[in-house]
Amino acid sequence: MKVRKKPLIIGILILVALVAMLTNPSEEKHRSKVKSVIAAQVQSTIGNEIGSMNKDWGALAKNAGLLMGNAMIDPMVNTMVKSTDYILFSTTNLIWQGESQIIGFGIFGHVFISSKINKMLEQGFLEYVK
Repeated sequence: MKVRKKPLIIGILILVALVAMLTNPSEEKHRSKVKSVIAAQVQSTIGNEIGSMNKDWGALAKNAGLLMGNAMIDPMVNTMVKSTDYILFSTTNLIWQGESQIIGFGIFGHVFISSKINKMLEQGFLEYVK
């Protein structure tokens, strides 16, 4: 029996589309990914600033800074990060200086954030969490 290629390809495409629809990341997953990127940047910044302190005091100050930073990151990200659902995939949008900018996308249950957010962080976004 000869297998017809066209119906098989169409069936596979429909299956892939169905899986993409069912695994499209939620807005919370987009926010969580942005929080982890910002938290890593805050940790790096705090670590660099405290690096010259006495070891014991430096560790204490770093942990306190991280706790305060994380407490400020959550509400800020919840307000500033939205996602747009395009059924098969979604985008991560950051409301920054009055404009919505796409900083990532989500597909098949994963969220990918572009390096654009690192540039925004370097340009002063971290000033909100210091």
